[in-house]
Amino acid sequence: MNPKTQQWLHGFLDFCLLGLIDAQRDYGRSLAERLAQSGFGDIPGGTLYPALVRMERQGLIAASKEPSASGPPRKYYETTAKGRETFRELVETWEQFKAAVEATVDGKAIPREAIARQSAIRGGEAVRREEATCREEAVRRSEPIGREGDWR
Repeated sequence: MNPKTQQWLHGFLDFCLLGLIDAQRDYGRSLAERLAQSGFGDIPGGTLYPALVRMERQGLIAASKEPSASGPPRKYYETTAKGRETFRELVETWEQFKAAVEATVDGKAIPREAIARQSAIRGGEAVRREEATCREEAVRRSEPIGREGDWR
């Protein structure tokens, strides 16, 4: 696994696993395969199984062993009521976070609240001229619109 991907995965693995398990009750190796099919690449067992144990201890998922036709019993995971509620909350948070990251990375972040606040403090017309000048310069240089001081 790519080290950069691995670093990101550690931050999002529980969320991704919760989503997979919420959609379909499953066992460890199958979850790893589904993550790989989703584009995460091979997930080492030393990463996957500790996450599942942690989520089980937190009460987000429950596990049960079932016989397998192809070997030893498999440990199947399913979401609990707490896990389903947590997943819904995480999806809402993720949507907000994703929008913020996309706006920032795409260079479309316009700190409208900060501009409005400063406009009200300084007086509208001078600030509007200054904003227009900043926007024109940013477009010419292909830089994100807004000033660093506005982002606070």
